[in-house]
Amino acid sequence: MDVKTAFLNGYLDEDTEIYMVQPPNFAVPGMEHLVCKLLKAIYGLKQAPRCWYLTLHEFLVSISFERCIKEVCLYIKRVGNSMVLLTVYVDDITITGNDNQEIEKACDALKQRFEMTDLGKLKSILGIQVEIKDKVVKMSQQGYVEQLLEKFNMVDSNPVSTPEVVGQVLEPSKLSPSEMKTLNLPYRELVGSLQYLVTCTRPDIANAVRNLSKYLSCFDESHWKQAKRVLRYLKGTK
Repeated sequence: MDVKTAFLNGYLDEDTEIYMVQPPNFAVPGMEHLVCKLLKAIYGLKQAPRCWYLTLHEFLVSISFERCIKEVCLYIKRVGNSMVLLTVYVDDITITGNDNQEIEKACDALKQRFEMTDLGKLKSILGIQVEIKDKVVKMSQQGYVEQLLEKFNMVDSNPVSTPEVVGQVLEPSKLSPSEMKTLNLPYRELVGSLQYLVTCTRPDIANAVRNLSKYLSCFDESHWKQAKRVLRYLKGTK
């Protein structure tokens, strides 16, 4: 489920005073010098994400959901032997559980409170493709991998069978910070993207990415070559 214009639902703290100039063609003639005091959050306001989260949290608690202590984006509702699980990522909400009736109740309550789009059965979220069949959940990031291959100009590269060379040991670069800058290599960006894959669906590249992460502040062409090798491996196993 997707919440439309989510940040506009958040209310500002009563002790917070924020003013804005009147939008073009909004001001009443003769009152153009006046400003507007904001009562609710708007996009572009640094408080907006926090205000939205607090608003959503208060509503979920009001309909008997409890926030997980270990994972604050996970909410749980228990009714007898029934359980409904709800996860939140900004304005994306996913709901599951073991009781379809309770799930429908939760969806209806959210739709009544917020303007939402029901996207139906979960097929993808945060760059992860999801397939649910015969009580088995399959997750992949083929699309995400293809985006990385295109972004880092590796679409036509030759696949390799392993994410790193066995026995190869990387060493910190001896280049100065200014010399590293002149290389103009998006090494940190690539390693960060690979880390997301490790976290979600690709533990097979965990060791290679762990080694690459050691050199985020001291890399050179040799480290960049190894990072691209991981992409070549992903191309052959996506």
